[in-house]
Amino acid sequence: GFDDRSENTDSLGSSCDLAYIIYTSGTTGRPKGVLGTHVGVVNQILWRKNRYAYFPADSFLQKTSYCFDFSIGEFFLPLSVGGRVVLAPLAADLDFEVLGKVMSTCQVTDVQFVPSMFVPFCEYLLTSGEVFPDSMKRISLGGEAVSPACCVGFQKVKNRASLHNHYGPTETIMEACFFDCSNWVTGSVPIGRPRWNTICLIFDSQMHLSPTGVCGELYIGGIGVSPGYLNRPELTAERFIDNPFGEGKLYKSGDLA
Repeated sequence: GFDDRSENTDSLGSSCDLAYIIYTSGTTGRPKGVLGTHVGVVNQILWRKNRYAYFPADSFLQKTSYCFDFSIGEFFLPLSVGGRVVLAPLAADLDFEVLGKVMSTCQVTDVQFVPSMFVPFCEYLLTSGEVFPDSMKRISLGGEAVSPACCVGFQKVKNRASLHNHYGPTETIMEACFFDCSNWVTGSVPIGRPRWNTICLIFDSQMHLSPTGVCGELYIGGIGVSPGYLNRPELTAERFIDNPFGEGKLYKSGDLA
């Protein structure tokens, strides 16, 4: 028969259990299933809430495919503060007029772009004699390197919004680093500082720490780093190495910093 106990059941889950598996695009080889954990997602959500002080009245535009980890914030950040998720129509990513109307009509406060889409959208607003709606508070850029053109275009149509560079590969669960680039003018846009419970180390080709100001490869560690790739133990061992300075793993990003 049914268990008629009245007390709460024991939790069989762990914060290190998998929350999702997201496959990379495969542009650098065979697609890889990146493992994302509950603790990594929760760390990201709590950090963003603390950093940007979201309110229940905020509205997030959800326009990123759930096949990309960029969508995690669009789904769960507003729900974590009692805010609103605005589901963008399919045409929004293809038609800037539709996208602009959704932002204005639904009083969107937060939106995310890849830089290659953000620059032409700013150009569209400028050509149309428009700016971002009064409701817009924060614009996040990620998924690609942020160019100075993003900042220049933003400053012409920003209205009341701020612009943020959120750097992080899929293997680090959304962004690992953040930088407010609202007033950036010229030169390479920095990726900024690590978020909560995240470390960033820069090594030379001999795995020695690079001196300040010297270029090297970026390695990322912390509770937001993926435990590895699904059924790819050799690749996991190659890209997720033991941290020589402490516990846990470091993800070999392949990016220069």
